[in-house]
Amino acid sequence: MTDEEWNAWTDEVRTFVENEREESQSLFDQSDKRFNRLISRIEDHMEDGDDDATLRQENKEAIQKAGRQLPLWPKTGPGKDSVFAGWHNMVIDRAVEVKALAWTAFYQVLQENNMEHHLMTRASKKEGTDGAPYGTLENFLRARNTSEKAAYKAFLREGNWGTIEVGKQAPIPEGFNAETIMDWVQMPTLKPLTEESA
Repeated sequence: MTDEEWNAWTDEVRTFVENEREESQSLFDQSDKRFNRLISRIEDHMEDGDDDATLRQENKEAIQKAGRQLPLWPKTGPGKDSVFAGWHNMVIDRAVEVKALAWTAFYQVLQENNMEHHLMTRASKKEGTDGAPYGTLENFLRARNTSEKAAYKAFLREGNWGTIEVGKQAPIPEGFNAETIMDWVQMPTLKPLTEESA
């Protein structure tokens, strides 16, 4: 696996670890210790792959094995992605667009009060870097949109977004089109009580 292939494959994983870790942990139904062990395993195997190109396939498989146990994991592969048809993605994209409007207003209010630097990226143990201000609205939105999209996909996969039927062959609902899409976007989402959150 070349550097370019490795970097392209791990890009989503690094984004997940840096930007979606807290949200994933909030949905994880096992102990914090178990969650942190899986994250450490992922980070260790990414570092090994960064350092030794001959071990990348092995490390990729180990990262996937650990990552598939985590909520919002981006590398779902054909198995889990098969629950989405094209119209599902239209609903997800529209929901993320609306959320982006809200996040933009949020950022701008902080910016108007010289507080946007309080919005920071996560510290990176692997890189040995502290969290840093996003710096621009574009950087902030890129991180938020990635996280929001992963969250909505999880809602759909787990049956927690209204009555939206999933499955690659799920029929387009009657009356569904670009003008009515908000009817589906506005369906309630659920976060059921788990043993961990009880």
